[in-house]
Amino acid sequence: MTSTAPNPLTAAAAGFDAVWQSALDAIRPGAGVAEQLENMNDEAILRVLDELGAVQHAVEVLAARVTGAIALRPSPSRRDGALVRAAGYANPGVMVSERWRVARARGAVIAEVGAAITQPRGLLGELEECPFPAVAASLEPVAADDPSDPDTGPDDTHPSSTAGTPRAPLSVDGAAVIVRELRNAGRICTRSELETASVIAIEHAAHAPLQDVTRIAKLVRTRLDQDGREPRDELLRRAERCTIHELPTGMTLLRAELAPESAAFIRAG
Repeated sequence: MTSTAPNPLTAAAAGFDAVWQSALDAIRPGAGVAEQLENMNDEAILRVLDELGAVQHAVEVLAARVTGAIALRPSPSRRDGALVRAAGYANPGVMVSERWRVARARGAVIAEVGAAITQPRGLLGELEECPFPAVAASLEPVAADDPSDPDTGPDDTHPSSTAGTPRAPLSVDGAAVIVRELRNAGRICTRSELETASVIAIEHAAHAPLQDVTRIAKLVRTRLDQDGREPRDELLRRAERCTIHELPTGMTLLRAELAPESAAFIRAG
């Protein structure tokens, strides 16, 4: 029996095909990709580039959701803990980087966003709320001509083509920055405060360059942390831990989670 469920990337592929076909030269479309690109005018080839970004965003969001789902799956043998460990990877970020053959930092970003937008299951198998529902909603594309969306208007420096895929208000990298900063403030804030802060951060960071998103996320996190750095540093110091094992070879294995000031001495040594 053939499934009738649509491919999650069907809309993105259809949007790119529409932009590509409209960008081709009507008189001399070209035989190969290089010739087709050569015959496109300036405006058309820029539309193709923008649409490629929308397709990449759709792929990365789906990858984050797949990674988040894999991270929650137990090992088939029930001995290795999680499916990620059973597959031979230290964590989901390493899994993405090795299977996609990308940098570890890129895999970590996708895995971090996946964990933030995936609904975990409780002890009885019931679905629980994902840690950052506002971030999950912001990753979905918004119609460019939707008058109810305040973020889609003449101020958008890179508007989505009417024949292409609608642009999402927040990128995967921007979502990772917001999630990371809010997690840092999670030890001193309630869940409701974090949810409100995530909504505010997304509203101000929508369609902004990554550098501006980083600055906005840090400002929101600083606003949440009214007590300053000292209480936060004290929490880090309380969470410090270290294990030391002497190996049969005579070497000493040191594993530690250190606060910044303690780590500085280790790095210096």
